Amino acid sequence: NVQQTGFYRTHYDTDNWNKIKKALMEENFNGIHVLNRAQVVDDLFNLARGGVVSYPFAIDIIRFLKNETHYIPWLSAINHGLTFLSQRVKSDDAEIFEWFLNDLMENIYKKLTFVATSNDRRTDIYNRVNILSWLCKYGHEGCKADAKKAFDNYMLEYKKVPKDHRTLIYCNAIRYGGDDEFDFLYNKFLLE
Repeated sequence: NVQQTGFYRTHYDTDNWNKIKKALMEENFNGIHVLNRAQVVDDLFNLARGGVVSYPFAIDIIRFLKNETHYIPWLSAINHGLTFLSQRVKSDDAEIFEWFLNDLMENIYKKLTFVATSNDRRTDIYNRVNILSWLCKYGHEGCKADAKKAFDNYMLEYKKVPKDHRTLIYCNAIRYGGDDEFDFLYNKFLLE
């Protein structure tokens, strides 16, 4: 299903999945087009959800995302797999899932950084919002520190929070902050 031109899922035999995995782990994903990388993620998560492949099998292949920087494969992973998994993680497995997400997203976090730049493409902005939201929610120390710093600048020095980061920064202020952060946001809410 080259570049997802058809409306169907593609399931390969184990040998072909392993070849795809090997190619995705190589430099520049062995030339596999970005839409095909997104398709592999989408197909694997949906095949796992349907019981056609196991989740460990699917996750083993999607580990290539550690080196992925494009928006489309990450959007596919978040919308078609990680959200579904996050809603079903049992409390016993929460720490493992948190570690998995932090490890999977570390490189894209370093590439995108917390702060937008003038060179950002629209897809970088979208990707940054998605990645930062997940990392901060799942306890990534760098993300939490950057969100706290941005909120402190807003609360103490009245530096505006960029529109794209407001939900992320405000939610993290409430999630990881205390009474002062809550009261500040609550009063802002009442005044605006």
